[in-house]
Amino acid sequence: MGYAYYSEPWKDVHGKIPKEFQKLGVSCRDCHDNKNMGLKLSRWTLKKALTDIGKDPDQLTRQESRSAVCGQCHVTYIVQKDDKMKSKMVFFPWQGSKPENISIENIIKVIRSDPSHLEWKQEVTGFKVGFIRHPEYEFFTAKSVHHQAGLACADCHMPYTRVGTNKISDHNVMSPLKNDMKACQQCHSQTPTWLMNQVFAIQDRTVSVINRAGYSVAVTAKLFELAHKAQGAGKTLDADLYQRAKDLYLEAFYRVIFIGAENSVGFHNPSEAGRICADAVAMASKAESWIRQALAKAGVEIPADINLEMAKYLNDRGVKKLKFRPEIEIKDPFETQPRLTPVSSQGR
Repeated sequence: MGYAYYSEPWKDVHGKIPKEFQKLGVSCRDCHDNKNMGLKLSRWTLKKALTDIGKDPDQLTRQESRSAVCGQCHVTYIVQKDDKMKSKMVFFPWQGSKPENISIENIIKVIRSDPSHLEWKQEVTGFKVGFIRHPEYEFFTAKSVHHQAGLACADCHMPYTRVGTNKISDHNVMSPLKNDMKACQQCHSQTPTWLMNQVFAIQDRTVSVINRAGYSVAVTAKLFELAHKAQGAGKTLDADLYQRAKDLYLEAFYRVIFIGAENSVGFHNPSEAGRICADAVAMASKAESWIRQALAKAGVEIPADINLEMAKYLNDRGVKKLKFRPEIEIKDPFETQPRLTPVSSQGR
């Protein structure tokens, strides 16, 4: 199909696969050379992305390959759009990055560098923004403790097991949490319970700080909604304050999405998760300050407490509607009482 593959509706393209095969997932050839079963990259997208950061995809070490084959899919990517918002190309936003430093800062820079990288319009603000999708490879390889120690994705998610007299990688790929932490005990001497509690502690702290970052971003988004309503009513906002607020809002927004989309709840790189979330809180708070100043200068009355109106947005997303439980109150996580309880990490 060539590039038409990207522009055609997903259902039409998927429908070309014989029905009995439509639910099949990853196959051997996605990761292995069918002639010798050695590791092999099958995706041109990753090969190009590695080349863009100065890495020869044909000269990877065995450990690098044991992460790179996962990085063919467990990465973020941009679906580039034409002027009619039709998809025309897919690529990884790594341009300008370096190996072991595919940073969130540079990913955001690439997304914001071209209008064709903006894939959807945010309902609350009306801003066109890009997607960030499951960036496990970028996050893990950004000088995380385990990556610096020489581990690959497969060491934790495909630990060695014995089949008869052979020692092989377990191809029942899963989280170590679901396998009694056996992968971790290849290096760590502590008990499975101790190791599991360490994972939960990291994830709970990540959830706590991402809640704060997300709340700050959401409050700022609602203030932009108020600003746009004021402009529609004839109010004139300070252009410099507005632009400063927008720039920092977008920087904070993408950081929140990055950590939220990454599937380890911070565990793959705890220090980087803390850095990214802390920057998001600071940037969103400053953006909120500037848009409040712009509104105040325009004579717009601003409520002290911003109602996020979560039910309104959760129930207004077209066919796939989400049910919002009205008994759940979205509280400011900066309030000391009650503390938000992280519930998502236990299921990882």
